[in-house]
This record gives sequence, C-alpha cells and structure tokens, in this order.
Amino acid sequence: MFKKAHFNFFLISIGVLLYVLAGISFFFHTFLSEKEKSDRDFILESMLENVSSIHGPKSFIIHLKNDVPLDVDFDASFYTSEEILNILSSIKEKGLIPQEDIISSRIGHLHYKIKYNISYDTYFIAGVNREVEASIIQYSLVLLLIIETAVFAALSTVLWYSSKWVVRPLELSNARQKRFISDASHELKTPLTIISTSAEVLKNDLDNNKWILTIQDQVQHLSNLINQLLALSIIDEKYELVSTEEFDFSSFLNLAILPYESLAFEKGISFEIKIEPKIKLNGNKEALKQLIGIFMDNALKYCSENGTIQVHLEKNKRIKLTFYNTGSDIPDDNKEILFERFYRSDESRNSERKGFGLGLSIASRLCELYNYQIKPESKYNEFTSFTIFLTEQK
Repeated sequence: MFKKAHFNFFLISIGVLLYVLAGISFFFHTFLSEKEKSDRDFILESMLENVSSIHGPKSFIIHLKNDVPLDVDFDASFYTSEEILNILSSIKEKGLIPQEDIISSRIGHLHYKIKYNISYDTYFIAGVNREVEASIIQYSLVLLLIIETAVFAALSTVLWYSSKWVVRPLELSNARQKRFISDASHELKTPLTIISTSAEVLKNDLDNNKWILTIQDQVQHLSNLINQLLALSIIDEKYELVSTEEFDFSSFLNLAILPYESLAFEKGISFEIKIEPKIKLNGNKEALKQLIGIFMDNALKYCSENGTIQVHLEKNKRIKLTFYNTGSDIPDDNKEILFERFYRSDESRNSERKGFGLGLSIASRLCELYNYQIKPESKYNEFTSFTIFLTEQK
C-alpha cells in the first residue's frame, strides 16, 4: 500500500516538475521568437519608410515598376547581383498583388515586406536574411533543454528520496496501528478462551441455560470480530509474500461456492449458477477463496426472503465474476462508503443479522492488492450485485 503511495507521490511530483520545465521552455522559445520577429519587423518597416538606403547587414531593398527594377540596393558583402535577381524572381512567382496594406512573407530564412505605392503604381520590396538569428534561437533552445534535462534528472533523484521521507510517517503510523490491533487481539483471545471454556462447563452443569447460551453466542461474536481485525491488519504481508499460479478458475469457483448451495436451500433461497467452463486464471487461490467467501456470505445474509442468489462467471476481454442477490438495504447515498471499515446500513444494525461491516473492507483491500476492480450495483429493497473484474497476475 505504501509502496504504491510512494510511487504515486513521486509520479505526481514528476508530473508537476515536467509541467514547470515545459512551461519554462515554451516561455523561453516564445520570448526569443517574438523578440526576433519584433527586431525583423522593425528593420523591414524602417527600410520601407526610408527607401534611400538599406538598414543593417544581409538586407536589400528593390524599387519595382511593371516588373522592372527601377532601383536596387543591397548588402554587397552578403548578396551578389545575380542572387538579388533570383530572389526577385522568386518573389514574383509568389505573386505581387496591388493593395494598400504592407504584405509580409518569407522564402526560407529570407523575410521580406512589400509596400505598394498606388500613386505611381510601383512596389517597394524590403528583405533581410535571418538565418543566423534563427540558428541562435534553435541553439539556445537546445541548450535550455540540455540544462532542463540535467535539472530534471537531479530533481527526480531528490523527489524519489523525499517522497519516501513524506510517506514514512504514514507508514510508521500504520505499522503502529497494525501492531496495536494485533497485540490487542491476541491479548483478548486469552480471556475469551477462558470465558468460552467456563461457559461450556456451566452449560453442562446447568443444562443449556439460556444465559449461558447468550454468553457463548457473544464470545463467538467477539472471536469473529478479532479474527477479521487480524485479517485486515496482516493482509498486506500475508498475500504479498504468497506466489501465484495458473489454474482452472471455473472448477475452483464451482468447488468454492458448493457449500453455500445447501445453506441457500435451508433458507428457501433459489441458487442460480452460470459459470463459463475452462476459464484459466493466474492468481492466488487463498486470496480468491476468501474473496468468494466474503461475497457469498454477504449474499446469503442480505438476500430477501425466498429470494434469489446468482453467481455468474464469463470471459470476454477480462474475466468477469458477478455475485447477485435479491433484496438490498443499501441506501443510494451510501454507495460511496460501502467499502469503509465497520460500515453497516442502519437497517442492518437494527436487524438480527450478525456482522461487523468488515467483510467488504477486506474484499476491497484484496482487490486493491491484486489490481482487481469491484463494481457494486444496487437498487434499494430490490437487488444488490458485486461484479469483480479479475486481471492476470504476472
């Protein structure tokens, strides 16, 4: 349980860290890109406002009328006349459309703006090569990613060990709670055994006195409670150390529910079984037997008078095991707390049904350990069903 909590805390922390680092990268890239665009637009617009000369390195300006260059000025240290003519040819291929707005476009790393003078039917084309600036942005981003990767690796290590530190107090508290339950249960077993033995002796002497029978019944009641508390306290250690095996789950289920058929018959309850044959499952037999017993006990206990219990097993994508019984004293607003320890509906507490509300809690913990999924369904005073989706254990 705490290994899972530790791992989940670590995953959440890593997720937050990745989100923050991705946000930094996005902000950094956006900032540099917008800064480069702002500088580029300033250069090109300045050139169009003052067409008498070029502004800055790697730039050029062309005055064009009727597809004929009237004036061309360019950075001769970067361009040749032939390259400028090729650039102009490429711009013409993309189309020159007379309009009042300044048009922005690009050819590779060459960015340019076109301004149309409607009075003279001429075009001014200002351009600049920003390959170096684009490379700087790219290299800066790569450097940032390298730094973030190193930071991520370092912080991941810190988070892994700090998450253990965060979960450790909870683990110690849980261990103390288990130790207390175990110690208290063992301490209670001795006086209960003495009371039970004494009651048995008195029963023989007093010939089935009703008060003695009440004492024995309550002793048995307390013994069952102690056993269930012990089962909850040691369930992690007990089953995590037990190996799994592949077996015929259909046959196993048939044998496990067989004793309950006679119990259902004695109560006048109809018992319906629909088990798909030869379903294989890799799992822990002891845990599955306990799980089946819990849901069968629950169905027998809460089934309506002369009602029906159904057990279905089928396999499609997953193995699906369903326990169904007519009758339900679970209010619709109590379904969320159904698996909490000591949960019993008010009707159950006021009825003669015996129990402590620990069975479903144990079943829920077993399913959690083996990654099984429980889906409860009920309609008040009509039916209750529990569907368990079983997964293969590796």
